[in-house]
Amino acid sequence: GVAVAEAVAHSLVGVAEVLREQVEAHEEGPGLDVLEGMSPFLDALAPHLFAGLCRLGVQEGGHLGGEAGRLQWALQCICTWVLAAVGRAVGYASFSGRVLWEWVSYDPMWAAILSKGVLCMSLSKMYGEYDYRDRKSGVAPVPVPADIEELQHAIFNAICELPSPLVAFGLDVTLSDDSIALRDIQLVRYRSDLAMAVLTAGLPEVLIKAAARNGVHTGPSLAAFFSALLQPRFVRAQPATIW
Repeated sequence: GVAVAEAVAHSLVGVAEVLREQVEAHEEGPGLDVLEGMSPFLDALAPHLFAGLCRLGVQEGGHLGGEAGRLQWALQCICTWVLAAVGRAVGYASFSGRVLWEWVSYDPMWAAILSKGVLCMSLSKMYGEYDYRDRKSGVAPVPVPADIEELQHAIFNAICELPSPLVAFGLDVTLSDDSIALRDIQLVRYRSDLAMAVLTAGLPEVLIKAAARNGVHTGPSLAAFFSALLQPRFVRAQPATIW
């Protein structure tokens, strides 16, 4: 429910802030261990995150109010503060597609949902429906990370890197001729699963809006991302059609 989601979100705020202080002080501490220890609780929230954030689109209009609005905001904050904590731990400059893929335990849907929560929150300055505040209830909203824009850029770039073979297979590039054929099949399946997760989560439009906010220099990365997921080399033109 709302109370649980907000409690988890506030806990993640604390973990991420501790990690930020540790990084700034060049100290080692338990921040990342605490975050990893919360993984079972985050896994339990996964169905609620999926249901709540799949309904979160980028359409124009008003935002939810009352309990529904508080829950939606808390779910977005959970996604945002989880990835903020990871980003602060590894450094945003090092937050690659491979880091994201490993953190989500190689689950494309989990990667899509968490990234959507971050990117939608980062759009709150452009679209009011994402910036939920319940001033009447007196409930203190979960705050937005001060480095939200840096996090947004890191997540956007990481998502665009996910179709890469280096993300799918890591650094294992020594292959025989027979292994190359098998690896091609595995890459097709990997990208197909990733494409299904991206579409199911409603991520394409969110990525387009995020790219528009980031600037034209992000266009080629997004185009390459969509092209890799479409896998055009497997699309066969039909006679007497435009396809």
